Amino acid sequence: MFETYPKGQTGLARTSEIVSFGFPFQEGLVSSVDALRVSGASQYQFTETARWPDGSLKWVLADFLVDSISANEYKTGYAIADGGSGNSGGTTICSLSGGVLTANTGAMIARIRTNGFNVFDSVVLSGGTTMVQTGNTGGITWETNAGVIHNSNVTNLSRLEIERNGPVHCTVVAEGWFSGIELGYRVIYDFYANKDFVNTTVTYRNSSPTNPSYKMTDGAQVIIDTTLTGVCSGSAADESSGVYSINGIPSNTSL
Repeated sequence: MFETYPKGQTGLARTSEIVSFGFPFQEGLVSSVDALRVSGASQYQFTETARWPDGSLKWVLADFLVDSISANEYKTGYAIADGGSGNSGGTTICSLSGGVLTANTGAMIARIRTNGFNVFDSVVLSGGTTMVQTGNTGGITWETNAGVIHNSNVTNLSRLEIERNGPVHCTVVAEGWFSGIELGYRVIYDFYANKDFVNTTVTYRNSSPTNPSYKMTDGAQVIIDTTLTGVCSGSAADESSGVYSINGIPSNTSL
């Protein structure tokens, strides 16, 4: 294993780094992820994605933890092997109960709620620092060319689901529709063991079967209502209140 860089760049020393990739199997070779392991890794997990006509595994997603790697180091000693149980054991990162998703990476605990979807309902770091408070006013917005602003925090999600889960990596999908306009959104969250950050992908969904026309907008935002002040992040921020927004779509755009 080796990290590639642009010419002239040097690498970084890393600890508790997650490696994720897809892996194919010959038909008839493996019947279940429960037989797999990653030799040389302290933590790992496998997720089934496809099967052959005979029912055997065709593709899996593999995630494992590299305890440490030096800058520009060529790391060896990892291999997918049999004789495992599908994951290294331990507590899975994500759980879903009562319409609330809880992700505990060990470095932070984040919660996502179905009712009044506000992107993150709370985020608390392992040291006890609260980054996002419960009941905040964050959300995903869409402003029409007539100046009407639609916000996800006044509606409920139609889907909140764990797609991938284990002791190393958890993927969560949240989907919903804005009130008063036939336009939806999808947020994909990726949480990783021992990490105090989350990767998110936000898309707007103009896929209504009853009204497939395009939608005009004067702007769209993802708003994270944090406890931070004096630190600017994203393309727009109110540093005094800790509200940060990412402006993803320019004015007078159709979707």
